[in-house]
Amino acid sequence: MKSLKNSILVNIVILCILILSLPAISRAGDTLVLTCNDAIAIALDKSFSLKTNLYTRTAAEHYYRFYKAMFKPRIDVRLFAPSLNESVSPVQQADGLPVYNSSGITQFGGTLKYTYMLSTGGNVALNSQLYRENLKTRPATGDFKELRAKQAYSSISLNFTQPLFTDNILKENLKEARLRFEQSSWRFTREQMDIVFRVTYEFNMLYRTIREKEIIREKLKNSEEAYRIAQIKFRSGRIPEGDVLIAEIAESRDRADLLESEGKLERIKDSFKQSIGLEPDVDIDVTTDLKYDVFVIDMDKAI
Repeated sequence: MKSLKNSILVNIVILCILILSLPAISRAGDTLVLTCNDAIAIALDKSFSLKTNLYTRTAAEHYYRFYKAMFKPRIDVRLFAPSLNESVSPVQQADGLPVYNSSGITQFGGTLKYTYMLSTGGNVALNSQLYRENLKTRPATGDFKELRAKQAYSSISLNFTQPLFTDNILKENLKEARLRFEQSSWRFTREQMDIVFRVTYEFNMLYRTIREKEIIREKLKNSEEAYRIAQIKFRSGRIPEGDVLIAEIAESRDRADLLESEGKLERIKDSFKQSIGLEPDVDIDVTTDLKYDVFVIDMDKAI
């Protein structure tokens, strides 16, 4: 009975250890492997400064298109259907209280304006107007009998406008808008190129540090093996104790170099994740997609 309780207790402890180790196991399996192009794409997508420059360039582009459209022919249409106006006006009487006349007007119509802009800053405009009025009134002196009248009006005119002795405002505004758009485009492109250069440089530094760590680890394995062999030879009396101490010092130095390389790698990883916009708790690894072309060289031609 006591052995059964101990077995159950051991199983519970093992189960708790497994449950606590599951998050660490899952995090270890979520390593994000990045190529240089992947890192550049993430940096370009998450860069706040790049988004700011993109919005600035978009605003400057709309600003430029607006002033560019000012030189295009324009048609303005205005309709009023109907336009109602009712009013009451008092009429004073000498022998009694005032009476009130009511009147109203209903208008249907509209205006059409065609404007052709000139490169000199002026314009030629063709204006036309057409509307109809329905008038009605109820005079108090006529027993409030309603009187009606209908009228129609139309007009057409041609106008020419040209500013003199002043700058061409439209042309100057268009020039300023174009310069702003070009400047914002240059800044956006410059920011893109800076991000590509910075991420590429930091990616290469990270990749180099990873490879250096692997080289140091292999060097440590070799020094550990050399130290183990030196101990065996010393026990058999084939080498002096000084050679064993030299091997031990080399092994300790390589172990310290490995610890230093691991710390350097973590610092560069954190800096790289911050640079491209990843969360600090994301585990990453990098790989290259370099392709080496194979060339067949003719020995006679090479000589």
